[in-house]
Amino acid sequence: MKKIIFTFFALLLSANSVIATPRHGLSLYGPQDLKYKPGQPYDYANPKAPKGGNLVLADFGAFTKLNPASLKGVTAPGIGILVFQNAMDSSADDKEAFSQYGSLVEKAELADDHLSLTYYLYKQAEFSDGHPLTADDFVFSFNLIKDPQYHPIFKEYFKDIKSIEKIDTHTVRYHFAIRNQELPLITGQMIIFPKHIYEAKGKSFGSDFDDMAVGSGPYTIEKYEYGKYITYKRNPDWWGKDIAINKGRYNFDRVTFKIYLDPVAQREAFKGGEFDMQLVNSSRDWALDYKGNFVKKGYYLRKEFPHTRIAGMQGFAMNMRNEIFKSRKVRAALAMVFDFEWSNKNLFYGQYTRNDCYFDNNPEVKPQGVPAGDVKELLESLRKKHKKFVPKTVLTKPVGAPGQGLPAERNIKVANSLLDSAGWKIGKDGIRSKGKHRMEFELLLAGPGFQRIAEPYKNNLKKIGVKMDIKVVQIAEYEERLRNFKFVMIVAG
Repeated sequence: MKKIIFTFFALLLSANSVIATPRHGLSLYGPQDLKYKPGQPYDYANPKAPKGGNLVLADFGAFTKLNPASLKGVTAPGIGILVFQNAMDSSADDKEAFSQYGSLVEKAELADDHLSLTYYLYKQAEFSDGHPLTADDFVFSFNLIKDPQYHPIFKEYFKDIKSIEKIDTHTVRYHFAIRNQELPLITGQMIIFPKHIYEAKGKSFGSDFDDMAVGSGPYTIEKYEYGKYITYKRNPDWWGKDIAINKGRYNFDRVTFKIYLDPVAQREAFKGGEFDMQLVNSSRDWALDYKGNFVKKGYYLRKEFPHTRIAGMQGFAMNMRNEIFKSRKVRAALAMVFDFEWSNKNLFYGQYTRNDCYFDNNPEVKPQGVPAGDVKELLESLRKKHKKFVPKTVLTKPVGAPGQGLPAERNIKVANSLLDSAGWKIGKDGIRSKGKHRMEFELLLAGPGFQRIAEPYKNNLKKIGVKMDIKVVQIAEYEERLRNFKFVMIVAG
């Protein structure tokens, strides 16, 4: 962590000599942290890999549209990376925490003050219909975010990009509202839509492009049937096939996603050879189902792929628009009664480690121990400026969940005390209330797989006077409720 902070301040001191230069990529920690040189393919791709064949994959939950950014409906699997492109391509290399290389962009130039970013576009870039891709498409795609039918998740994600200007046919400049080390890379993740298609007169972005998709990516849609499958066909004339970062990638002639509405049916379909690869994210399934004679006879390969990339998180997410979650004491109480140690032993087959922070699994960026040195000084200054949002515990305790590693009985006792001190009193029915609000809510799930993990948590919540109901809905309803924030708690990741 000390290395990261030192690099950050070094960048500030040397901005004039390092940053304000057009480069083939961007890194969170500056150009010196880019692993790949101009013209160098990714190490994890094989430039000599043969082209051909068909790849069949599976997806859970029916898709209802081909538009990857509109508000309503469920987007077809794979379309965002196979048909459409972002300005920049994010590296998946273990050695790079967050780096990007030009996808539609030949060079990127970050201003000395980090408040503007200039893209120099590939002049040969074009959409699948042969129409040239230009600065006008970048400007259109940015302005499209203001459309009421553009998904609010993206609106929030790109909110600190203040404006865009067209410099010439193949050059655009973004202007930022704030200085943020990550914002230039966030900008590179914006989908670029063809203006000549999606600006068609009299057309609604939210409803008139559900059944079509024109992008600049390596594949086009060959055929599909809602609720059943979608097949992408590799474009042999794709404009970007000879760019270094694309060499050795996008090798299959066709990629098909088969749709399953039941996880058990999907699992059994894999065993029956209906599709080629299954990414298993259930500890129970991995421990019990994917082994035995199927593996011994070579019907399928069972592999784990260790890595040191940031693993992200998975957990119970509270909608803080709900009044019962306004207090930090309440949120801490609800969090600490989830008994991870018991769940890992009895439900996860000892396969999981608990999330300490959003940067888990990466030894370079995950904080270790109690803050010290430059990190402590930075946190102290932030606490002085934003006291309400930087609790004292960030300076006195290592990162981690409330009650992490402590006995469940102790955590339940502390949780009850926290709720008492926050003014939530236990009623005759055993449920806490405060004024007109009762401490009861619904956990919304998109499938039954997480029910067995949520039930023990539900029982522990009952011990502190909290009632949690569990509701499983179809993926379409789940997506609709998320879009409109009509949920109280979900499992997020």
